[in-house]
Amino acid sequence: MSAGAKGSALSSAFILAISLGTSGCGGDSLCGNGTIDKGEECDEGSKNGTPGGCTTTCTLTSTPTLNVQVAYQRLVNEVPGYGGSACSDLGIAQAQVVLFGPTDADMQMVSLTCASNSNIWSNVAAGSYHGSVTLFDAQQVALTKTLSTTPMTLSPPTNAMLSVDFHQTDFIKQDYTGSMYIVPEWGSASGTCSSAAVTKESIKLFNSSGAVVSGMTSKGHSLDGAEGTCFTPSSSTDGEQIDNLPWGHYHVQLVGRDSSDAISYCKLIEVFVGPGVANAAVEVLASPATDLSGCTPN
Repeated sequence: MSAGAKGSALSSAFILAISLGTSGCGGDSLCGNGTIDKGEECDEGSKNGTPGGCTTTCTLTSTPTLNVQVAYQRLVNEVPGYGGSACSDLGIAQAQVVLFGPTDADMQMVSLTCASNSNIWSNVAAGSYHGSVTLFDAQQVALTKTLSTTPMTLSPPTNAMLSVDFHQTDFIKQDYTGSMYIVPEWGSASGTCSSAAVTKESIKLFNSSGAVVSGMTSKGHSLDGAEGTCFTPSSSTDGEQIDNLPWGHYHVQLVGRDSSDAISYCKLIEVFVGPGVANAAVEVLASPATDLSGCTPN
């Protein structure tokens, strides 16, 4: 073979080798080799084509997502109408909020200031989720147990809220004290001592065990049910104040008597004393009565 012919054959072989080396296994595409190559959005190898993952042509599928909010409340409706307690009164500085998903990889945790009350996770995939919340003081000491929300199976496009409400029994710290404010009302919300012909009133305070609490109100009434002069508040916030009570559930018995010392009104109401002095006044609306049969704790 002449030198010219030999050079031409070598050039053809070199070009063929280049062509074979760049074509992949039988074509121009490398999709399916598990490596994201030029022009590919994804490549999961043998997993390509799995729903919610990479397609067989190495493009990403569009997976619908939703937002999940994990929220928490502090002592709201501990008794009906109780609006909850402030972070500062409970000594809470921080909340640890965790979202648990279908797999361990879906778990996400954040630390929030107490007053944030919730966290929202965006672009969450469908599946079963639940949240948990723990409340801490400024020294990172847990003040509460860890509460978990009810698990929910979530699917887009509906967003979801998972929530917990901390009750007194959920707190590890139990040595709080607070104030109670009682506003007596006789027969109606505007009923006063004179309009209801009540000359004497008595207040008896029972703790959660049913024992009578000793002490006096700010207006001089004993808490053991002893009779005193009927008190008419000067405003909706002017009430019988009782300070430094251990926090918790109580029953208040309010009794009004007429000029002949006969029972004319009574009321038994459950109240919750939260920590601190910022508790809302409790309006105790006494109903007409002739005895205490409907106003005594069980």
